[in-house]
Amino acid sequence: MRRKIFWPVFLTAAAFIVICSAVISAVLSAWLEASARERLSLQMDMLSSSFELPENAGQADPANDGFRITVISAGGEVLYDSAGIDDDYFSYEDVRQAAETGSGEYEYNTENAMRLVICRSQRLSDGSVLRVCAQQLSVWGILVLIALPTALTAILLALIASLSASKAVSYSISKKINGINLDTPLESDEYDEITPLLTRIERNNRRVRRRVDKLKRRRSEFYAVTEGMTEGLILLGKDNIILSINKSAEQLFDTDDSCKGQNILTVYRSTAMQEIIDKAWLGEHGETALQISGREYRLSASPVASDGETTGVCMLAFDITDRAQAERMRREFTANVSHELKTPLHSIMGTAELMENGLVKPEDAQHFIGSIRREAQHLVALVNDIIRLSQLDENTDFPKEYVSLKELSEEVVSVLSDAAADKEISVEISGSDAVVFGVRRLIYEIIYNLCDNAVKYNVQGGSVKVVTEERDGIVRLTVSDTGIGIPKEYQSRIFERFYRVDKSHSRATGGTGLGLSIVKHAVEYHHARLSMVSDEGKGTAITVEFPKG
Repeated sequence: MRRKIFWPVFLTAAAFIVICSAVISAVLSAWLEASARERLSLQMDMLSSSFELPENAGQADPANDGFRITVISAGGEVLYDSAGIDDDYFSYEDVRQAAETGSGEYEYNTENAMRLVICRSQRLSDGSVLRVCAQQLSVWGILVLIALPTALTAILLALIASLSASKAVSYSISKKINGINLDTPLESDEYDEITPLLTRIERNNRRVRRRVDKLKRRRSEFYAVTEGMTEGLILLGKDNIILSINKSAEQLFDTDDSCKGQNILTVYRSTAMQEIIDKAWLGEHGETALQISGREYRLSASPVASDGETTGVCMLAFDITDRAQAERMRREFTANVSHELKTPLHSIMGTAELMENGLVKPEDAQHFIGSIRREAQHLVALVNDIIRLSQLDENTDFPKEYVSLKELSEEVVSVLSDAAADKEISVEISGSDAVVFGVRRLIYEIIYNLCDNAVKYNVQGGSVKVVTEERDGIVRLTVSDTGIGIPKEYQSRIFERFYRVDKSHSRATGGTGLGLSIVKHAVEYHHARLSMVSDEGKGTAITVEFPKG
């Protein structure tokens, strides 16, 4: 800024000084020339008058007052020369003009052009010629001898003044300009000249603020959506640099927000993941499955395009553990159902085939018919259990009512009394009414299956206790037995479908392998909690805790 202020100021001042010096020199030269001519005329008049008076002719010896005076006779002889120079004066134009016409004038510059010489000649009465010459500084002489030193001095002073002024002015201007608050530029009224600029800055500020506010809203919306996602989301830029990562992805890859700006490979190294990212950079969609920390994830990489060019990659990580597990359970369940259905059907078909071919003795027919009935009954029970599980899996809405656990327990025990009597097992019910709000049929299934298992897997002459109670806002149902118990290694799986600790014993007792699975799903349907304590050879106690109301 100082240079931009200094040079215009200095050059303007210098040009002004030079022009003024030239003009003054010209004016001064003209004035001096006019003055010299005037003095020359006076001198000429005075001298010509003196020479024309006979009585004064002998006394004519005028003083050399800065003039060169020469008297030339009519024959060309120099009668007098104040400079003492003898020359052929008739070779000068003014002398010839004076001899011919009575007067003449001639001017010329000296050899160095510093001075202007003005000569005027006049013919006297006796035919002689009086010549008077005067000198003065020429325009160039004035410039060189007077104006130039003065101009150089003035230019030097202008240079110093320009430096000082430009420094002071630029400092003052820059200080005021730097002091302008760009957030509120219109409040600054130091210079009217920059008001249009400040107005444009203010308009631009408003535009920028609107854009920033819009970007902030979009960013807030983006983070609100991405941070609330259960899926992991990662946005990659050039060279696979992480631009954005949400909380789910941070937890998945065991990292934090500091990974932004780093390559994705510094967070998690996987050949399969790198392949789908490379595929996305080529403009194609890529997917792969990974196991991370014991869970299964599906990674999806898609290109982010701008103006037809891939500028980034969006990678999503879906937790498909539950889905994969459900798919495996579905396949296992289908296989188990097929197996469980085929077993009684094969038994029924085999028995029927023997009877059809007459290979069964009349006295044994009743036994084979009973076998067919038992297998068919088992088949019906199996189908009913499968239907119940399907209903529970589909979260079917069942009508709810207030149900007394003690009353249902007495009903179940009444149904199982014959089975308990066959094994000489005593069944005892104790506790309070313990009323819960739920689905009567499902709660009945819970109590029935727990009590049925307690009787089936009990020892001869054992006992079963059913306790119902309400305490601290929790309604509890506990079914305990003195049966064979469950080994520790099998306790975590007994609620799985078709899982049996002892398959031969279970089939012999007529179990479908779905009883405890129905219990588990019915408990979950009522948002209750299921717990078990079992010691091999000592018995099992299973407790269900229902929320009150």
